[in-house]
Amino acid sequence: MQNLCTRITSALLLVALATIAPCAGAQSRPAEKRAVTEDGHQIIIDEQYRWRYAPLPAAPVTDMDGNTYRTRQYGDRNWMVENLRTTRLRTGEPLATFLALADWINRDAPATAPPNGDSTLVPTYGRLYNWFAVNAPGGLCPAGWSVPTRKEWAALISETNRMVSQAMGQPVSSNGALWLRSADDGLWAAPALNNNVGAKPFNYEFKDPVGFSARPAGGRARANGENYSWTRKLAVFYTSEISSKDDPYFFQIFQLGAQHAASITTYDGNNPKDSRDFGQSVRCIQDVPPVPPFRTKE
Repeated sequence: MQNLCTRITSALLLVALATIAPCAGAQSRPAEKRAVTEDGHQIIIDEQYRWRYAPLPAAPVTDMDGNTYRTRQYGDRNWMVENLRTTRLRTGEPLATFLALADWINRDAPATAPPNGDSTLVPTYGRLYNWFAVNAPGGLCPAGWSVPTRKEWAALISETNRMVSQAMGQPVSSNGALWLRSADDGLWAAPALNNNVGAKPFNYEFKDPVGFSARPAGGRARANGENYSWTRKLAVFYTSEISSKDDPYFFQIFQLGAQHAASITTYDGNNPKDSRDFGQSVRCIQDVPPVPPFRTKE
């Protein structure tokens, strides 16, 4: 952060930042500043001189229920940066809702549920979906959008590492997937104190630096006898792929005490129940790569 007080590399920025007071004058710190890099991304510097590095917003997208979602461009693809909330497939067919746990587990057709069974959480955390909704022939995402593949999630993580490395002026060694989690802001459960080591604590300085805002809606029916679990501790998203053992792949960011981790994984036949019943969050990716943002030289 020392470089921020003295200079910002001119080659990085297309639009220069307004003059920033030196660190010694902390009492006169400016309001949030913004600049656009040469590759079309956005740097935000807040009043505490912390950087956030985010892609420029893309056009919003609307689902069959009329819910509108913010989107951003990462690399050459547009992603939703909110969890899906629809209760209908793209065809207009309604999803089963408000199912009891036994009905949810025994259902081999599309279904959805609110996080922790609480509809008031949907505006913040989105809805949970079973695999049959994700894999429905009519499509769960809005027209022109799809549930991402494993490869597309991996590409997002790689692009995130690139963006954060560029913003910091040096390679970052941490798991790029962790930069996708939302800021705390009360969305994540307060971390418990423990002796775990080996992972970054949740209160690291960069809060949602790339604007993806992965939110921890938790899951449903993710183990025998359990209904809802891990709300505010687990952000888990279906991919559109299934393993050779008929287990869907998913991307997850989870909290264990004061630690967190992230991965793209599957139970791969090692779970005692059918993981296609799991209720998990969904993000959508635009099918056609967008045209690069138009930029002018000054």
